Amino acid sequence: MRTRVALFALVLSGCAAAGGAVANAAINTAIAGTVSGVRRASGDCFTICNPGTTCNKSTGYCDPIPCRGQCRSDEKCQDDAFGGKCVPAKDLPPLTP
Repeated sequence: MRTRVALFALVLSGCAAAGGAVANAAINTAIAGTVSGVRRASGDCFTICNPGTTCNKSTGYCDPIPCRGQCRSDEKCQDDAFGGKCVPAKDLPPLTP
């Protein structure tokens, strides 16, 4: 344990000329890790999900919504090799069991 502390102090002392950037980065990382942990412990995703994604509570990650949720009410998302596109609902082939 003492070796780790000494190594950490040595690394920080070598970066002292950075004008406190290393200390600021360490503080920000600690805050981000704490917030992320609290969110996850409460059942949310690690971060706030961006538009077009939804929280997968079982993994803690944000999963994309089909077509990023951009289809109108009269359209459906048709998945393809490029991620999907909005097409008129009447143009989709019927689902087969």
